[in-house]
Amino acid sequence: MFRMFIRRRRICALALTIVCFGFALYYHSFKQRIQVKESAQNIIPLTKYVEKELISASNVSHVGDQKRDQRIPMQTVPPNPFKKSNPSVNYNVHAFYYTWYGNPKNDGKYLHWNHRLLPHWEKRVSNMYATGQRHQPPDDIGANFYPVLGAYSSLDPEVITTHMHQIKQSGIGVLALSWYPAQKADDEGKPADQYVSILLSKAAEHNIKICFHIEPYKGRTAQSVGDDIKYINNKYGNHPAFYKTNHPHKPDKSNLPLIYIYDSYQILPDDWKILLGEDGSTSIRGTKNDAIVIGLLVEKKHRPWNGGNTKHRDNGAYYENEWQSALQVQPNFVSITSFNEWHEGTQIEPALSQKTVSVEFLHGKRQRGTFLYLSYGNDPNLYLDLTKTWVEQFEKLSGNQ
Repeated sequence: MFRMFIRRRRICALALTIVCFGFALYYHSFKQRIQVKESAQNIIPLTKYVEKELISASNVSHVGDQKRDQRIPMQTVPPNPFKKSNPSVNYNVHAFYYTWYGNPKNDGKYLHWNHRLLPHWEKRVSNMYATGQRHQPPDDIGANFYPVLGAYSSLDPEVITTHMHQIKQSGIGVLALSWYPAQKADDEGKPADQYVSILLSKAAEHNIKICFHIEPYKGRTAQSVGDDIKYINNKYGNHPAFYKTNHPHKPDKSNLPLIYIYDSYQILPDDWKILLGEDGSTSIRGTKNDAIVIGLLVEKKHRPWNGGNTKHRDNGAYYENEWQSALQVQPNFVSITSFNEWHEGTQIEPALSQKTVSVEFLHGKRQRGTFLYLSYGNDPNLYLDLTKTWVEQFEKLSGNQ
């Protein structure tokens, strides 16, 4: 029950995961070079689980020409973008959610908003850019769009409440939470496990569920992922907001957690088979820790020098085309990349319509200048509105509630 999903990174691309029989295909983004790996070393051959043709497209926006400095107070809560007072959510629509952001008010310093400029793998190209230098929040952040909430902290209860409200209003029912084991974190953030309890509580208040998206960490193996799944089940499995679902084609596989694994290709297929195969020596199959596990086939290498891979959002047209393509294959689940991955520019969280800032390293190079953030046009809530519309279409066309 291990499935694969494909992530292709592109600057400022917004994408969907299309999940048919547990197989997911999605294109991701930020400033990353595209090289698709199609290796025989996949954990399980992709064709084994693909029952329908998968169609997808990336989705991005472009920079305008206006230059006007617009500053907002941090943690300003935007107005409710929808008129419906008690919207329903769809648990077959997921969105990837990140809790690695921090600011001095809540965390003692900026986290992730001050992300360093990452190097190109070729020294000749890397030397053209100010790699290793950091962005300077709150105005200069490590993203091409600027959030309506400002350079917020993921620990701020008001921010979490606002996010849950926006997510519910958009019709999304499940958040795929970027997660590291206790006391572990990515290079730019804080240990992620500390965020889970408050997120589950806030999610429950809004009738939203949470599943886990296990990120790469030092020493990660198939066995340690098995331990992670056991830890997640034991600590959070009984919470009302913990997401469980049924396998669409195996009636005996019901009420199971759904786990996404990022960069799963870094672990050998034979090792995954021991954990996820029916007859593996430490298999979770048939145990209380059984789960639907979705792996990732991805190519790496992103950063400021990768502008050639930018695709325009076209005022939401790319996003709508992607939804339309997804619905044509009648998927079991649709996952949105992402709610708030600001670094990669895939977010649907509200963004400012106009903001310019003076920066030390314009377009990643060693030169001062004025940078105009990308926008969704004149409507910061555009992608929340579009998501709600397409979630409703998903329900009408498939009876998918």
